Amino acid sequence: MLELSGQASGFLHPGLGAAGLAAASIPVVIHLLNRRRHRRIPWAAMAFLLAATRQSRSRIFLEHWVLLAIRAAVVLLLGLAAARPFLSSASFAVSSAARAHRIILLDDSLSAQAKIPAGVGTRFDALRQRAQELIEAFPADDAVSLVTLSASGEPVRLAEAVDRRAALDRLSMIEPTFLAGDLHATADAIRGLIDRSTILKRNQSVYLLTDLAEVDWDSSGQFTTGASAVAQLASDCDLTVFQPLQTHPPNVALTRFELQNPLVGIGFPARFEAEVVNFGPRVLRGVTLQVKQGDRIAAEVALPPIEPGARAVEQGVVHFTDAGTFGLTATLTAPSDNALAADDRRDLSIEVRRSVGLLLVDGRPGATRMEGQAGYLATALSPQTQRGEPGLFDPKVITDLELPGEVFDEYDLIALCNVQRLAEESWMRLEGFTRAGGALLIFGGDLVSADHYNRHAATPAHPLLPGTLGGVVTAVEGDHAWTRLKLTDPPHPLTADFALMPESGLFLARVEKYLAIEPDAKESQIALGYGNGDPALVVRRLGEGACAVFTSTANMDWNNLPGKGDYVALLLSLTSSMLPQRGAHRNVTVGATIAEPLRVGQGSMQAQATSPSGKPLRGTLLQSGMGPRLTFSAGPVLEPGLMHVQVGGESRPFAVNGPAGESNLRAIETARLTSLLGERATILSDDANFAAPTRTLRASDLGGTALAGVLALLLMEMMLAASLGGGRAESRRSPA
Repeated sequence: MLELSGQASGFLHPGLGAAGLAAASIPVVIHLLNRRRHRRIPWAAMAFLLAATRQSRSRIFLEHWVLLAIRAAVVLLLGLAAARPFLSSASFAVSSAARAHRIILLDDSLSAQAKIPAGVGTRFDALRQRAQELIEAFPADDAVSLVTLSASGEPVRLAEAVDRRAALDRLSMIEPTFLAGDLHATADAIRGLIDRSTILKRNQSVYLLTDLAEVDWDSSGQFTTGASAVAQLASDCDLTVFQPLQTHPPNVALTRFELQNPLVGIGFPARFEAEVVNFGPRVLRGVTLQVKQGDRIAAEVALPPIEPGARAVEQGVVHFTDAGTFGLTATLTAPSDNALAADDRRDLSIEVRRSVGLLLVDGRPGATRMEGQAGYLATALSPQTQRGEPGLFDPKVITDLELPGEVFDEYDLIALCNVQRLAEESWMRLEGFTRAGGALLIFGGDLVSADHYNRHAATPAHPLLPGTLGGVVTAVEGDHAWTRLKLTDPPHPLTADFALMPESGLFLARVEKYLAIEPDAKESQIALGYGNGDPALVVRRLGEGACAVFTSTANMDWNNLPGKGDYVALLLSLTSSMLPQRGAHRNVTVGATIAEPLRVGQGSMQAQATSPSGKPLRGTLLQSGMGPRLTFSAGPVLEPGLMHVQVGGESRPFAVNGPAGESNLRAIETARLTSLLGERATILSDDANFAAPTRTLRASDLGGTALAGVLALLLMEMMLAASLGGGRAESRRSPA
């Protein structure tokens, strides 16, 4: 076992010891100062007294110095007691009562559930068995503490217990969790135990029983905060790290299962993307991804071979026939040598919408809808409406004069089609609508007053627009009095699908006029441009929502894009990407607290929830600025899967997923671990003799001995002072 300080003796608080040494000189200084205050004045009558005391002068001198020495020693020993001197067993015979404090860090994170080959259980089983052996090997008088690695918010499970049975009982109650490991928080918890302990720091020993996952210790070659915290522990106390037997087990994990299009509705499919990573040392073959909605298989994707350390990203589509909130479960048919089965599944909660409210503001209405500024836009987004059939989009066309009378909360998207100007109050409402999660779409035209738009919606105080508008530009491209649309390089995600369709009608449309725009370089993105290099479609996020400006018209006044088939595809892509994903808060990670907002009138309804395993959970209603919210007093959800919140007769599934980082089971290499911790820690293989690290070099705290010496000296001083005073009194009463 490595020495922490290299000292066989010393002080826990050397500063206090130095202060005590300085204070011990105070009685001597006072004595010397008192001597300097005396003046010798000859007096005839004193000659007889001096002659009488010459015989006892030596005795009185000795008595004074003995009392002075005792009083100085009392002050000195008080300072030493506060400094807490210690002696180690390496240099002097130390009392067998010198106790040690043993702190065991047990890895209960998700990765500890990984199976160990040869059918001997899981990593956690082996780590707990090792912890039990350590506790049983510790001397009976030593204190034991247990600390868990998972970021559960309460990592300390047992603090400084001497009773071995209590320690072993508490150890048997600890089970592996689905949480991530948190070295930094754990090291802080251990440091708190050490600081609160009454046992010498030199007698504190920490034993790390973890899988030493590489991701917990080292990230991109940088010294992580967790490793730094553990290294600090190694400098503060005796640290032993056990290495796992299997350092790179095979494992495949489904690390991501996400919705790609925020807008999902009846007839508007959900496109998902799944990421599968091969964390094992061998090529992965024959794995299939299966997506289920309840018991129904909604999609199935065969994965290609995946090299060690590589990943495969696959996409798929799921269709819904009803509106509501639904849960999807994706699972892997992993090979038999897959070490961790808990990361082969991920869940996804999706809110399917019945309708999307659109408010289209027409700046110049025509005799018919198609002759106005918003007619083509309304028809492209909702062709069923024109035939009298219900559709996902429900557009309402109004004039700018009618806008102040509309309730914006009823709509998801508002489009201004060649609107000249708006009242200042309307601009403020539009900004609030966008910040709250709404989508604002602005089209150009000959009526648009660029100065008015810039003054009310493109200032630092009101940055609604994605840029500053300019005047009307007559397009010129080569020999033509028009220009075409083109993708940016690289393509913006909003229009990236068109990169696979070079013959799309989007690129064949002619644009004759458009409004100039100077995009905000920091906050906006150009999603589509013109052939001459000018921006055509500029988008920015604002709060929870988005604002987009298409600098040409929504109808065929300045371009013939509405006559192209891909005009509909462009608008659907633009609309679905701008709208916020409803129900995104229902996709959480293990350890998160569930919070479900309630609509008006639902506060009085009965609300309850069940965990993924079916355990009932109680909820409480909390009032917030956004209205009543339902949270659960049971605390964070600690198991993955689909849990359900029941509000009245409506069920809302929450998808709870484990931390993806725990799937990398590869242990950090010994050389790298040594470089992170230095030579301040002992690193042992897991099959090493566990009894060796239990025999820690101990030190005895002499602070109590110093206090006992203070009491003895005080008693001696009082007895001596009383004896000397009494002797002088007797001599004064005796005849001369």
